[in-house]
Amino acid sequence: MKANCYIRGLEIGTGEPKIVLPISEHTEKAILEKAKRCVEAKTDLIEWRVDAFESFQDPDHVNRILKGIRKVIGNVPLIFTFRTQREGGNAFILPNDYRRLNLQAAKSGIVDFVDVEIETEADGLIEAVHEAETRVIASFHDFNGTPDRQFLLEKFKKMQAANADVLKIAVMPKDAADVSDLLWASSEMHLHYADRPLIAISMGALGVVSRISGEIFGSSMTFGALGSVSAPGQIEIHRLRDILKTMHQLNS
Repeated sequence: MKANCYIRGLEIGTGEPKIVLPISEHTEKAILEKAKRCVEAKTDLIEWRVDAFESFQDPDHVNRILKGIRKVIGNVPLIFTFRTQREGGNAFILPNDYRRLNLQAAKSGIVDFVDVEIETEADGLIEAVHEAETRVIASFHDFNGTPDRQFLLEKFKKMQAANADVLKIAVMPKDAADVSDLLWASSEMHLHYADRPLIAISMGALGVVSRISGEIFGSSMTFGALGSVSAPGQIEIHRLRDILKTMHQLNS
């Protein structure tokens, strides 16, 4: 039985995919300015890409920015993400520091989701985030290619077995067949196995169709752009919203 995710009055997992705008600026001033612009653009959720922040090693500074972001964005749901280098991130981090940083965010009472890479997750990090009463987006990223469709399906299943609240895969296609494999895995998981929301993204120009067709293939969120992008293929939010609305109307 499907279980949607409710956060701050937003229902994730039904209807049009919810739009996430990432903040990937380097300085505190730029981060807070981008947060304000995200709210003005009426995004559904905001993601802070902490690996892009120049002082992510400073826990006090990270916490100060979290408080600043929440003050700016009000009731907009916030995703806390440190993307490791092996999955396309901007900075190197040791496993213990990765765990500490994510748990600090989870315990802050400020963020709504913590992104936990399923291949980096260790020592019960997902469970620890849940114990801090924060939801988890389990994720897997491959910026070099697209594994076969069965691999992708099993990765979704692994995330669900780990009890993540939302399951996310983002991969880079080399041809149309790769995009097809990602969409198949998303649809197969959504129709036959998932009891919670998932996110399926094929990156780059080839994969743009995956960013706009989530309502058809079972992907509950899509990442848009407002100025800078955090991954290739992201569509400017106003254009993206119009496309999603059209797709919804055509499929209603």
